[in-house]
Parts: sequence; C-alpha cells; structure tokens
Amino acid sequence: MGCNDGCDGCCGDSKDLVGQPTEAANVEPSVPEPWSKEKSNLYQHAKRELTFAGLLSKDSDYNGMLGEAALDLIEVFARQGHSGCSAGLTIQLFKELASFKNLTPITNNPDEWMDVAEAYNGKEAVWQNRRCSSLFSNNGGKTYYDIDDKKREIKLSAEHTKKD
Repeated sequence: MGCNDGCDGCCGDSKDLVGQPTEAANVEPSVPEPWSKEKSNLYQHAKRELTFAGLLSKDSDYNGMLGEAALDLIEVFARQGHSGCSAGLTIQLFKELASFKNLTPITNNPDEWMDVAEAYNGKEAVWQNRRCSSLFSNNGGKTYYDIDDKKREIKLSAEHTKKD
C-alpha cells in the first residue's frame, strides 16, 4: 500500500488503517548509502565507453577534455538518482537546453526581441530574438526570418537591386 491508501512505513510515520501508530513508526528511516563513482553503474559504463573510444586519452581531441566533460555531466546526472521515466525526460530536456533550443514557441512579446539596428546597419529597423539568436525581425517580432534557414527566400528591396 502507498501513502495515499494507508502508510507502508516508507516515511517513518506509519499508522494502521484506523490511524493508530504501528510498530514501524518507532523505526528510524534508513539513510541511503552515499553516491560513489565506484558503485554507480552509469558512471562506470560511461567511463569504460569513453576509455574504449580513446576520448579520455591526452592524445585525443582537446587532450581528453571532451571525455572528461562528458564524464562530469554523467556524474551530475547519476548523483540525481533518476528513475527510468525521469531519466529519459531529463535527458531530453537537457539536450534541448544545451542545444539552445526553445521549449515554447517564439512570440512577438517585446521582451523577447532586442533592437540591434545600430549594430546591424543603422539604416532600418532590425530586431534580434533573445531566445533564438538566428531569428531577426523588421517589425519588432510580428514577423521574422531565420538566418540559418537555407530554404528562406531573400527578397531584396528596390534599393538593393539598383545598378550603379
């Protein structure tokens, strides 16, 4: 039984079905063993794979720093003690954030856009999105274009197409 159905003693405040303390109420809750690299299957797996791939070696790219950086992230993740479900969700969320992806759609909220006209060319209105740096707008975010979108059509104004 879980705490919603009656307590099973997991929180140290055990009561029977009518609310009377049980014997388990007098038992100190067990303290989990401290996390250690040596006992973490995930950490050991990651270290083994990075070693086999040569990514911890000083003669690998960036003198082994990439492997060490990945191992540091694995340690933080392993220390958090995720279940199977929360582990997958956390990995997915971390991947999005570490890749500078947005978790919610871009809006035309003025707080999301900064005026960069002076730095850009100083002649026309240009805003850049604070949440996605490849997005630019000429009307404060009401419409925008992505400079990383290779399929984007560039429409030049008459001024840009004049021949001198």
